[in-house]
Amino acid sequence: MTIALSIAAPSSGWLRNAQFDLNFIVGTTVLAVVTGAVVVSEPRLFAPILLLDLWLLGQHHVVSTYSRLCFTKEDRARHRFLLYGLPPIVLLMTFGTASVAGIWIIGTIYFYWQWFHYTRQSWGISQMYRRNSNLSGESELVTKLAFYLPPLWGILHRSWQSPEQFLGMAFKTLPVPGMLVDLVGLCAIAALSWWVVLRYQTWQRGETVLAHNLYIASHQTIFFIGYLLVEDVTYGWLFLNIWHNA
Repeated sequence: MTIALSIAAPSSGWLRNAQFDLNFIVGTTVLAVVTGAVVVSEPRLFAPILLLDLWLLGQHHVVSTYSRLCFTKEDRARHRFLLYGLPPIVLLMTFGTASVAGIWIIGTIYFYWQWFHYTRQSWGISQMYRRNSNLSGESELVTKLAFYLPPLWGILHRSWQSPEQFLGMAFKTLPVPGMLVDLVGLCAIAALSWWVVLRYQTWQRGETVLAHNLYIASHQTIFFIGYLLVEDVTYGWLFLNIWHNA
């Protein structure tokens, strides 16, 4: 009964309502974890699942961006360079960079860029939930440390592993000593533990922040699985990509 009242409470911090946000937070996380686990247990399913991910989830992600640029005649006029000038420039720069440095640099740039992109977009969503929550004077620094240090730990761990291929492409990682990975990992655990203690104190004060807590749990779960738990870098990426696209 107490749990039901907490979920239904207006101060829970939902963006729309409990049903929508639970589907958004928990549903996308379960989808990513279950689908990724299927691929890890049966690698031959990677190609068809990746195709479904790109077709059913990824395309909508891209189309939504372009719909903001060219939905109306005024939009197309205002964003003419982004629509017509930037794509060929990017294409030429990509082709030129790969021709000079080698195809490995494309995989390397994408590997680090997607980590940054996934983390930053996740932070933006988490801030929407945080602003919607009933919080009084919580340190944003603690929240940022607890949010960003685990993904940093993950990308450093992948760099230390130094895999030779990613998504079937040859690529190179930055040289990272194991001691740095361990140090950042300890800091990440300490920051997240500190944040949990503060949220427990928030709960004791009667301030309900259920939605934001659930989203942070989703964020931490996916990044931990994708970068630290799953051994294969490509399969680990798939967990995050499905979650991010969905």
